[in-house]
Amino acid sequence: MAVAMGAGSRSVAVALVAAAGVTPLAVSRPAVAQQPAGDSTGALPGFVRVGAAGPFDTGFVLSGLAGYGYRGAVVAESDRHHRAAFDVATSFRPRNWLAIAARYSGRYDRHTGTGTGDEGEWVGDPRLAVRASAPLGSELWLAAQAGLWVPGREGSSLEPDAASVDLIGLATWAPPASRFSLGVEGGFRLDRSAEAIDRPEELSASDRMSLEVSESDAILMGAGASMRTGATEWVGEWSWDALVGDRAPDAREWPMRLGAGMRRQLTRTVGLQLLVEVSLSRTRDPVVLDPLFPIEPRFQAMAGITLAPGREEPGRAPVRPAREPTGGSIAGAWIVVSVVDAAGAPIAGADVVVLPSGGSGTEVRMGRTDARGRVTFDGIDGGLARIEVSHVRHRASSRLLEVEPGRTSNLRFALSRALPPGQLRGLVRSLSGRPLAAELAISPLGTRTRSDAHGEFEIDLPPGEYEVSVEAEGYRAQRRRIHIEQDGVTILNVDLRK
Repeated sequence: MAVAMGAGSRSVAVALVAAAGVTPLAVSRPAVAQQPAGDSTGALPGFVRVGAAGPFDTGFVLSGLAGYGYRGAVVAESDRHHRAAFDVATSFRPRNWLAIAARYSGRYDRHTGTGTGDEGEWVGDPRLAVRASAPLGSELWLAAQAGLWVPGREGSSLEPDAASVDLIGLATWAPPASRFSLGVEGGFRLDRSAEAIDRPEELSASDRMSLEVSESDAILMGAGASMRTGATEWVGEWSWDALVGDRAPDAREWPMRLGAGMRRQLTRTVGLQLLVEVSLSRTRDPVVLDPLFPIEPRFQAMAGITLAPGREEPGRAPVRPAREPTGGSIAGAWIVVSVVDAAGAPIAGADVVVLPSGGSGTEVRMGRTDARGRVTFDGIDGGLARIEVSHVRHRASSRLLEVEPGRTSNLRFALSRALPPGQLRGLVRSLSGRPLAAELAISPLGTRTRSDAHGEFEIDLPPGEYEVSVEAEGYRAQRRRIHIEQDGVTILNVDLRK
C-alpha cells in the first residue's frame, strides 16, 4: 500500500486504519525534528561562530580544533603577526532542547620583524555556555544562550574580576525535508575582560594583540547558512561585534568577519571539520594601545575532529522479526527510519506513516525524512505496527515491525526508482544501418527531442496517442503513430531513406 503525504494525507491515513478495523483515537504530533546544523566550535550546533537554534542530538559531544592565523604588519611596518591556536570543548545534552558546554581556547601569538627582537605570548581562556531551544512552528526554531568567559593575564591564570557575560538570542529556519538551514543571532556582551590587566599602559603592542581584551561592551550580530550534500555539510556566515561605550574605538575597527567551512561525517559518531575566517575590520598602523579592543588575525584556518560517543548509530539496534503481539500497549518505544535509494544515498522528503496493526495501538504517526534521509518517532505503543514509506520519484515500500516498549527500533528502507508515467525509446538509422542524429517532434504536445550520436533517444510522455515526426538532414522525413501506456515503455525504431 502506498501512502501519499500531500494535502489531506492525515485523513487518508485515518481512513486506511479505520478500514483495517482499528479506530484511530488521535493523530499525534509530527516526528521528532533533527539537529539543523552540525557541531561547530564550542561543541554546539552552529555555522562557524554563529550558533544554530534547533533540537540537539542528545548525549555527549567532544570537539577539538587546531589552526593558524596571520595578520601581517600591526605593531611595526615590518611586523609579521603569527598565531597558533587550539580549541577544545565538550557539551552535554540531557534533553533535545537543552545543552551545557565547557570550552578552553588557547593561542600563542608571535611577532617577528618588530625591531626589538621576536616576541611571543601564550594566552588561554575558559568559557561556559548554556543553550535552550524551542520550536516556533514546524520550520522555525528559537534559542536563548548564556555564556561566561573568564580571561587571564597568561595561559594558566584566571581573573574573576574580568568575568564577562554573553546573552544571545538565535533563530534558525530549517525545514525538516530540506538540505538548507538559515540562522541569525543577536545579543549583548557585558565585557569586563580589561580588568585582567592592572596597568595597560605598560603593555607592549604584541601583548595587547595576544590578550584580545576590551574596554567596551559589545552588541553581537551574525547570520549563517548551511547546505548538506550527503555526509558533507557546507557552512558560511557573517559576524560583527559592534563595540559600545565611552571607550569604544572607531566603527571601522570593530571586529567583523566572514567565515566558511566544511564538515564531513565519517560515521554517525565521528566527524571532521575545516573552518576559515577572514577579518574585515581595519587596524591602525602602528596599533594604538588606548583604548583596549580586540584585534584578530586577518586570516585564520582551523581543522579538527568531533566525537559524539553517546550518539546512537542508525541500524545498530537489532530489529526483531514481526510476530503476533502478546497483548497490551505500553508507551515509550522509539522508531528510527532511514530511507535511501538503490545506490545508498539518503532520500529527503520521503513520507513515513506508522500504522498500528492488529488492534495493538490507537495512534497514527506521520513524518517526513530530513536531509540525511532520517525521521524519528517517539512514544510509540508496544505491539505490532506497519511502517509505510513513499516518495514521489520512488516505489513505495512497507514493513511489519514488533515494537518493544522502552527500546529503539531502527529500520532502513532502500527504495527503487519509480518508472515515469510513460516512456518512448528508440533508434534512428539509415537504411544501411548507420546511426543518425535526427530531430523528433511529438504531436499534439509540441514536445521535441533529438537522437544522440548513436542514433538513440529517450523521452518521458503521459499515457495517450501521439504522432511522431522524424527528420534528419539529407533524408526523407517519416511520421509514425504511437501509443504510450501507463508505467510502460514504447519502442520506436526508424530507418530513414535518402
